[in-house]
Amino acid sequence: SPDAPLDIENSVDPLLILNKTGGSNAAIHFQHAGTAKAYFYVNADQTITLGTADTNPSLSIKSDGNVGIGTSSPNLVSYGSNAKVLSVVDQGSAGDYGAIEIAGYRTNDGLIGDLNFLHTDGSSTVQARGIIRGIRDGANDAVGLTFFTEATGGSVSEKMRIDSAGNVGIGTDDPFTTLHIDKNSHGYMMMLEGAGGYTTADKRKFAFY
Repeated sequence: SPDAPLDIENSVDPLLILNKTGGSNAAIHFQHAGTAKAYFYVNADQTITLGTADTNPSLSIKSDGNVGIGTSSPNLVSYGSNAKVLSVVDQGSAGDYGAIEIAGYRTNDGLIGDLNFLHTDGSSTVQARGIIRGIRDGANDAVGLTFFTEATGGSVSEKMRIDSAGNVGIGTDDPFTTLHIDKNSHGYMMMLEGAGGYTTADKRKFAFY
């Protein structure tokens, strides 16, 4: 009782093998009413590519794990074999650009999107992390940014905030002017250092408490 023109049901693995014995890639084409709409193919170098009739490639997955959106050659700046890279590229015409969107929805203040930087132990256990976080800030049409870091023996916590009005807070989550610094338990609130040598007494000349 097939449910489609081609219905393959079995418990074996692999369920289907497509083997092209010549040429540069093995492709599957998708058409609608006889017109090509999309493509899925695997190159001889093991690159997996998805594309449409208008944008080909739309997505490429290289054999080394790098992923390109809008490009078949991700890792444009050559990070090296130690990195896994996601490249979002649109360079067809002057003024084109790539973008990454992180979206959320809420009606009260709080998290709408996170960009997490994780330091693991090599086995997917997180040892420490830093975060750039987007937040709803006072209204549905207001967004701020918060920055989190984690010190040795501590927990990840907010260290700096840019509110929706553009005020910057360091050590405070409620900046009330363009730059608001709360030293909390630190000895100095701000220090300016010159390029030359100086003593502890010299440093005090440039320190704000």
